[in-house]
Amino acid sequence: VWVRKSSVAAGGADYNGDQPRLVLKRNVAAGITQDIVLATMTVGLDTWEQLVGTTPAVTDDAVLEVVVDCNGTAGFINVDDWEVV
Repeated sequence: VWVRKSSVAAGGADYNGDQPRLVLKRNVAAGITQDIVLATMTVGLDTWEQLVGTTPAVTDDAVLEVVVDCNGTAGFINVDDWEVV
């Protein structure tokens, strides 16, 4: 997934939280007992970065939930082009 943090220079507010993360959510039926961080953003404001991760093997048929999380109190993030390979 591609992710970008907002900035004043791009017409918004500077995103001020921790780096956004690509997170695989807990799914006990699939053998995933806790949330797993697959990737963490490293670039600065107003720059697109691709976050990529590999999920662990699952123990049963299941639907996996993957999210991008953020916790800023100013600004926002953009998320674009989810792809499952």
